[in-house]
Amino acid sequence: MGIAVDIFISSPPDSCICAICHDVLRDAVSIKECGHTFCEGCVVRLLPNEADDVSCPSCRVEFTDTIPSLIVRDLIGSMEVKCSSTAEANDSNESTKRQKGNAGQAVSGEICSWTGKCEDLAKHEDVCELKVTCCNIEGCNHQCRRKDMSKHLSGEGVVYHMNLMKQSFATIISSYDEKLKSEREGFERRMAELESRDIQMRYANDCREWIEYKPDALYDVLIFKIREKPRCANARISGLVCYIPGPSNSPWEGAMIPMILRYSSGDLMRPPKCKVPAEFFHANAYPSGTVCVSTLNEEEGWRSDMTFPEILFTVQAWLSHPNFNSPASSSAYNLYAREGVDKYRERVREEAKMYSNYIGHHPKVRTWLIGQEQIDETDIMKQVEEVAVHNGCELIPQPRKSPPEIVERNGRVPAEGCMCSCCAWGQKFWDEKKKMRDGCTLL
Repeated sequence: MGIAVDIFISSPPDSCICAICHDVLRDAVSIKECGHTFCEGCVVRLLPNEADDVSCPSCRVEFTDTIPSLIVRDLIGSMEVKCSSTAEANDSNESTKRQKGNAGQAVSGEICSWTGKCEDLAKHEDVCELKVTCCNIEGCNHQCRRKDMSKHLSGEGVVYHMNLMKQSFATIISSYDEKLKSEREGFERRMAELESRDIQMRYANDCREWIEYKPDALYDVLIFKIREKPRCANARISGLVCYIPGPSNSPWEGAMIPMILRYSSGDLMRPPKCKVPAEFFHANAYPSGTVCVSTLNEEEGWRSDMTFPEILFTVQAWLSHPNFNSPASSSAYNLYAREGVDKYRERVREEAKMYSNYIGHHPKVRTWLIGQEQIDETDIMKQVEEVAVHNGCELIPQPRKSPPEIVERNGRVPAEGCMCSCCAWGQKFWDEKKKMRDGCTLL
């Protein structure tokens, strides 16, 4: 939209008239290809209306770009004009009506005496008392002369505007609430991604540690990865299934106890949740299968620097060393309390038979899976061997070592006479490479 012709004191030349809006050029631009000049706004409105080829409205030459016509802009800016409210009061030509529809003019009959250069017109209209303006309260569409606006904003208009502002504030608050909710959800998603990444790193470190430094005491333990998506080797790890052999010289000897290990999201400094099958017979196993042992209790013996092999060794020792002073299973404890330790061990032998001589994953392991989770069919050590064979490498198998002899200390053997393999291995503890060396016991 150009500048109304009738506000100019002297008629502008035809070269300053836009061929599109038929008003005086506003922000004149010239087409590179032909040199014809138009209002910048008119050309901008023209471009989206053409599919591919855009042609000059005057000569139909196709063009792709325009440049500012500085000479024409300076020429029009130096022309003498009068306030647009004066033009509205004096005549009602089509051009003035269009401009009134856009900016609003003073009521007919009111005359502003201002005249000056066209380039100063905008500054004058910003302060002209006869200029028709819109109320700046959001939602109020009232228009009046600038000098009458104070009257509109006072009196009865105060209550009306207060209600409008309340509605506006309610809309703003609702908009901010939605934005805040969206930001919070985005933040929670990012935090969940970071936490998931940390957990993946912990699982990966545990697997790497197991492959590189598998302790002698845990020679027969098997570790399987649980993946979030089936049949996807690169899927995220969501847990580990550990098959822990029952300690030798104990009622659990010959059993292969499945256990699932999962880390808590949000804080890797907390102990992992270790679970054996539900209704597992053990004085320190909850009905859900959660292992109850002080070493894996955050409020008791847990250490944040406890390693993956230490956790496995703790669970293996937990099997043959129930703590009847802190029972988690009423049925197992009541059997021990009523009929004594011999009946308890006899029942343990029956439980151990349920986890002996099975091929592949134990059937109860499948009940631990969530959603589309799937357990690898080969343990992580076997996977390493398969990769090595595929790459033409030969792995030297780790020689199996027997538990050390039980050493008497202070006139008695460990664990009040227990001769199980855990007590034998427990006479030593892990060095920086997770091997065994002389020292204090983990038990």
